[in-house]
Amino acid sequence: MHVQYHMRAMGSCSTAELSNQDEHHTFVCALQLHLRIPQLRIKLLPPSTPAVVGESMMFRWSVIFIPRNGKSSENMCFRFSINAPQSEWIFSGYTCGELQIQCGIPAEVSLEAIPLNAGYLRSPQLEIPGFAPEDLYFYPVSFTSICILSSENSFGKLVRCS
Repeated sequence: MHVQYHMRAMGSCSTAELSNQDEHHTFVCALQLHLRIPQLRIKLLPPSTPAVVGESMMFRWSVIFIPRNGKSSENMCFRFSINAPQSEWIFSGYTCGELQIQCGIPAEVSLEAIPLNAGYLRSPQLEIPGFAPEDLYFYPVSFTSICILSSENSFGKLVRCS
């Protein structure tokens, strides 16, 4: 960035002195933008079956590892856990474990869950400890809740809460 300005002497001096003291200065400043790119991108995939109270449904998350230097091809191993209120969900399967991810290739974490209540329930959340919050990118970005229907209805839909 280049900023040019004109500087004039101020104070008690004659006009002849002023014209000789006019100067032009240019400041040069280099700004370095430091953007932090998330290393893990985590996406909650839409459910494949309708969400009905008492019937099991599958939750799936796609996880992609992107290294900082962009050149790593090695496998990485991460611990994960899936959390949700026990008053709203019953889980069938592992709620914590290790996930091996190859750079740039999506890996999938899945868990079968049974909703206990009708209405809008907050979906289970995939958590990966050991990463700073700015290194994780979740999408949909806002918390997601699921419309759970009573057993008389047969559709369920994924709804984003704001």
